[in-house]
Amino acid sequence: MKDSNEKRRSDLKASINETFDLIKGYEDKRRLSDDPKEKMDCERQIADLRKLLEGYEAEVSELRMASEPKIYLAKLPSTNPKLFGREKELEALDAAWADPNSNIVTLVAWGGVGK
Repeated sequence: MKDSNEKRRSDLKASINETFDLIKGYEDKRRLSDDPKEKMDCERQIADLRKLLEGYEAEVSELRMASEPKIYLAKLPSTNPKLFGREKELEALDAAWADPNSNIVTLVAWGGVGK
């Protein structure tokens, strides 16, 4: 699976580079053209190619997420069920823990503040 993801990522990189080259070509053609119809056609082609790029980039992102290590968190019982003045932070932490797309939850604060 990892090899097929690497191959697909490599293919996507080549497709992205090719698409950028095509966009540049259409932008040059549009810039140099005196024909309004040809300029409009170039703009449509550029818009279509940019949509294609968005799809490629989304797939690259999905492949990257699929290849990243998964971290599973377990909610540990609290010995201090109420941290006064930290309701907002506790809600954010609970939301992060409940989010199935959350790969890692990190608590950052000075030492001794009750993380």
